[in-house]
Amino acid sequence: MTNATVGDDVFEEDPTVSMLEKRMTEITGKERALFCVSGTMTNQLGIRTHLIQPPYSIICDRRSHVFQYEASGISYHTGAQTITLDPESGKNYITAELIQRHLILDDDVHHAPTQLICLENTLNGEIMPLDEIRYFYEYSSKKNISIGKRAQYKIAFRWCKTMECFCCHWNPNC
Repeated sequence: MTNATVGDDVFEEDPTVSMLEKRMTEITGKERALFCVSGTMTNQLGIRTHLIQPPYSIICDRRSHVFQYEASGISYHTGAQTITLDPESGKNYITAELIQRHLILDDDVHHAPTQLICLENTLNGEIMPLDEIRYFYEYSSKKNISIGKRAQYKIAFRWCKTMECFCCHWNPNC
């Protein structure tokens, strides 16, 4: 790192960061990439980009990193109500069926409609099945709810041979 060529990445003058971001767009098949210095920063930026106009709520697993280990970042950066769920008996992850029962979908002025569901894969070493992820996307896209994800790419090759294939599973338009 001490020998890296550096510059101001705000003005796209840092060739090392630009090269990394370009490489990530190639690997993932995405239009753009953004380098963040920490997973927490990445999570908080990702969450905030999905929330446009308050009031809103977010649903996540009670054990999730974004809820447990990010210094109340969700409420601090977004003002969102966080609805936390525990997996049902016999499951190691929150299911789409469980989430459906806790969604706030009305436009009552007293409620904060659900605009984001945050998923983590893996969570405490448990892998959420690909079919469950696909079901989340099918259901949430019908309800106009975004899905945020904190994915550990070490599980990518359990499902896919490339990172682009893995990222595609998190995108209903793929």
